[in-house]
Amino acid sequence: SSGINAEYGGGANLRPGMKIAARAVFKKGTKKFTINLMKQTGFYIFHLDFRPYPHGQVIVMNTNPNTGWQKEIRAELPHLTDGQIVSVVVECTDKEFKVSVNDKYIENTFPYRYPLQDVNQIKVSHGSNGNKWISLEYN
Repeated sequence: SSGINAEYGGGANLRPGMKIAARAVFKKGTKKFTINLMKQTGFYIFHLDFRPYPHGQVIVMNTNPNTGWQKEIRAELPHLTDGQIVSVVVECTDKEFKVSVNDKYIENTFPYRYPLQDVNQIKVSHGSNGNKWISLEYN
């Protein structure tokens, strides 16, 4: 399936072995940009947040089961170049999400805290300054 901000009535049918591939056009000065795998509004099964801040570029991964954010797992965000395409792949393994940025794995994985099959929505947040997701598909 493809499209940005997709909602699935019968669930997204994510299963181990599947990959989510997304591409964004990076704009210097964007605050942050995000991919969220949601059970429903407010219930984040996997929050993948790219924060290219001048004082430290970081990727933050977390969950929020509608009761507040839980323990973050952080990883270094590789250097991004203004105007360039950022390619993000989220691999769904048997027990965790593995993320790569521009064909390189980030140093930490994110163990499942809630069942993968509970994902009903895949949503993106574009960021600011013209930063924009241009594609998202999974299979």
